[in-house]
Amino acid sequence: MLAANGRTVEQRLASLRLTTVDGIPTNAGILVIGVEPTEFLPGAYVQFLRVDGTDLSAPIIDERRLSTALPSLLRELDELLRLNIRTSVRIGEELRDQRHSDYPLAALQQLTRNGILHRSYEGTSKQNGNPPAEFTPDPAYVGVVVREAR
Repeated sequence: MLAANGRTVEQRLASLRLTTVDGIPTNAGILVIGVEPTEFLPGAYVQFLRVDGTDLSAPIIDERRLSTALPSLLRELDELLRLNIRTSVRIGEELRDQRHSDYPLAALQQLTRNGILHRSYEGTSKQNGNPPAEFTPDPAYVGVVVREAR
């Protein structure tokens, strides 16, 4: 269908607002299809933390920095979420086990995606070093911290 509309690749990218009409990548274009988004938007990464406690000063159990283009970043983040959800299994009397996760995966995905998509990418430059979005799961506390330049 797209090939049949007669537009060039440049025109298609501009119509999706991934580039300007002059072919200059927009922030959305850099984030979605950029090879190294942090090269142009240094704050365009997610820092995943799992801490042993209820505040960010607690000892770190796991920490990752995700800085690829959004499609692969979201896949990596989903895998980290799956790995960090704790599931207890309780063997019942009816030979059925009951599984209980500390967080529903869909809820964690929504929290993290909202933090990523609703943060401001304006002003993310090497000069001001705008910090990333952070996601911190803990059985007593789930935090999505999106820090903005002030």
